[in-house]
Amino acid sequence: MNIGSRLPNNKSSSTFAGIAIVIIVAIVASSFQLFAFGIAAGSSSSTSSTSSSTTMAVAATTSTESVTSASVVSSAMTNTSQSSTTIFTQTTQAFANTTVRALNVTSNSGNNDSQPIFTRRMIATKVPRGQVAGVIVPLYTRPSDVSWKEVAQEKSLYPFVPIIAIINPANGPGSGPNEQWTDGIKALRTSGIEVVGYVATGYGSLSIASVEAQVQNYSSWYKLDGIFFDEMASSNGTGNCPFSCTMQQYYRALVVYSAGLGYRLTIGNPGGTPDMSFNGIMSVLVIYEGSGSAAVSEIKNFAQGNKSDYGYISIGVGFNSTEEKSYSNYVGWIYMTDYCTGESVNVCNPYDGLPSYFGSLVSSLSG
Repeated sequence: MNIGSRLPNNKSSSTFAGIAIVIIVAIVASSFQLFAFGIAAGSSSSTSSTSSSTTMAVAATTSTESVTSASVVSSAMTNTSQSSTTIFTQTTQAFANTTVRALNVTSNSGNNDSQPIFTRRMIATKVPRGQVAGVIVPLYTRPSDVSWKEVAQEKSLYPFVPIIAIINPANGPGSGPNEQWTDGIKALRTSGIEVVGYVATGYGSLSIASVEAQVQNYSSWYKLDGIFFDEMASSNGTGNCPFSCTMQQYYRALVVYSAGLGYRLTIGNPGGTPDMSFNGIMSVLVIYEGSGSAAVSEIKNFAQGNKSDYGYISIGVGFNSTEEKSYSNYVGWIYMTDYCTGESVNVCNPYDGLPSYFGSLVSSLSG
């Protein structure tokens, strides 16, 4: 067979076959591309659909949560509103009750700002000065004595009767702080009693520095409301200052020093009616301290102005509510006692216990 003589016919067949193969490959390739595209499109569509479904689901969940949150917030707002309404109602009622109680004591709007205000703890209102008479108690017993509890108990029974308790650890603050005194003072103040510390001045003969040192010790060791200056001078003279000073200047300096330590309540006790020039130096001036009762007219003549600026103490007397109320018209602080009655003050301290009628003394001033 001569292969060379048949080449032209074989070439035409090969060309046709090649074209056919190319067409088939192209068709197959296109099919594969379309298939791939379809998969991709389907995948994309599926993903998009899934994403859309997820978004819708999340949106639905979010919507549900929003509704739930809105319900919670709405509920909380309702509860808060109800709570606020309840609190407001209770507060309004408490205020109303306080106002009603406060009507039992006359307003103190007439006082000027230079005068101290005795705030009552555990009570919603301040006791107006100058209108309500209270009790001033020389509480010279120790905090463990039953007298401390009795004073606190009477205060709880008659909360609108002001009470000032004078404490005396050791004829002054003593040599150092004592936990028993700290706790006792706290108990008195918590019950609403004003507590002042005892300091003697030797009628102006003690150096002002030594007196101030005792005031400073009280301030450092205990939490008090003020200072009680005993043995206060009652007549003009020269005070024991590091510079030349009158008795009036001596006591004014003590008041200023006490105020610097936060004590706005200062009480002076000359033991008798002092010269009128001492009037107004202290927050309270005790214009009588003695055995028996003073004449009401004598008290009236001296106690001019705000009655809460004056105090009265009588020793060795029985209780007389009429007499007490007569004094309360002119003095704002009263103490009467039968403790040690019939005994010499040299052997019995009239302030080493309470009068047998202490409860009546307090309750009589309550109304």
